Amino acid sequence: MRPGLTPTVALLLAAVGCKSVAGPRAVSASQDPPSVAVPTANQGTSSVAPDSAAPAGAIAPAPEAIGAPAGSVYPIHGYMTSTYRGRWTNGDHDNDVYETLALDLGDPARNPWTGHVMARVDADIDGKGGSSSVFHDLDDTFDGTIQPYLYDAWMERRDLGSLERVRLGRQTLWDTPVFAWFDGASMETKEFGTAHWKLGAYGGMPVHLYESSRAGDFLAGAYAEARPWKGGQARLDGMYLEDETELGQHTNDLWHAGLTQALGTHLRLDGGWTRLEDTNRDVSASATWWDAATDFNVRASYFQLLTTQKSLASEVDPYFATLSELFPYQQIGLLASKGLSTKVRVQAGVDLRRVSDDGDIGQFNRDFERYFGTVTLLDTFSSGITSNLTGEIWNGGGSDIETWGLDLAKSFSKAFEASAGSVYALYTVEDLTGEERDHVRTYYVRLRWKRTAATTWDLRFDVEDMDPDPIETVRAGLTWRF
Repeated sequence: MRPGLTPTVALLLAAVGCKSVAGPRAVSASQDPPSVAVPTANQGTSSVAPDSAAPAGAIAPAPEAIGAPAGSVYPIHGYMTSTYRGRWTNGDHDNDVYETLALDLGDPARNPWTGHVMARVDADIDGKGGSSSVFHDLDDTFDGTIQPYLYDAWMERRDLGSLERVRLGRQTLWDTPVFAWFDGASMETKEFGTAHWKLGAYGGMPVHLYESSRAGDFLAGAYAEARPWKGGQARLDGMYLEDETELGQHTNDLWHAGLTQALGTHLRLDGGWTRLEDTNRDVSASATWWDAATDFNVRASYFQLLTTQKSLASEVDPYFATLSELFPYQQIGLLASKGLSTKVRVQAGVDLRRVSDDGDIGQFNRDFERYFGTVTLLDTFSSGITSNLTGEIWNGGGSDIETWGLDLAKSFSKAFEASAGSVYALYTVEDLTGEERDHVRTYYVRLRWKRTAATTWDLRFDVEDMDPDPIETVRAGLTWRF
């Protein structure tokens, strides 16, 4: 590794013993990132600005790796991103910096053991904000102004006898019945038998959001996959969870069965069923049809929560402490997209949600209807601008809301691109404070400069037009790939 990484690696090692926080999905250091400039994450919004999936200052998915020198015995490559975020409103301000490091260790084609590490260090430049500040966040609840976080740190051995892989360390699993993020071990067998069986197991200590103690927490699970007939795949999961919270000790058993069937080359059907303890929890189904020749795709989905979700292990229901009980409901979705030409694409859809019992309708258990459509014009204008125009209609809780969003983007060269636009949120939830804001329209401008093959600069300016005072945010970042 290059000498310039030494200070950050020291911070990374210090992060191993720190409090764990939620992080983004683990990414390889060979993936391409969005801008480090990210708007406030929107929940239940009518439209979402680009790069809104990650919280402000969060780790961006890794950029394209430059790669290790040819002939390296144990190559190490990845990226490092430095981000500044400044926020201002009437009489209040906040300035923070974020240092992110992601490493891919080794080459599976040459090295028996490979690994992945992702960590971040947050620093409050102007000191901890008081609890009365609109910018007060969870970083301010710690004693110091510098907080290190470790997201991933695992080593993996592949092709070990009958095992396809064995992984040790801090890791995430996304195809389990609920998201699993833990310190421990996981393993998966190679396919075997005429039905193409594959078995897996995992276990360890869960990683929870800003939890002061992990005593009494544990998770473990196992699964079996098979492809017993043409176009079909079946999977059965069992998951055991222990979670000691302020509300008491929770012990939950969760089961999930899923089935996927491809019919021809254009249609796929998916179905799932989940059982919690001795009660059926939910069922789901979807059908997806696609045709590359006509550039047409459509997906229909159905989900039904069968039983009231109460206080459970955090992995099963992370929102109970804030939102209380979630009552049974049904939700149907339909999404279709069509390319009308090489430069015009349209997308439209509808989401319908109905609470099973009218008596259960409340602030966080509502019926709603959402209709939306997007028109994308690819390099249509003489100036080479690509535009996305989105319109939405929300009908729920006795209110009807119509809104729009617009994004304009232009590449001036292979190295420089810019975009600007506006997005409306029915409500937003501040990333770290959890504060809810209603009817927020955000205007943004973003610039990206790929100065060299190894370095990229990003700059973004946002204005959230809201009562009583607008909030202005500047984010500037530098990403170095190695």
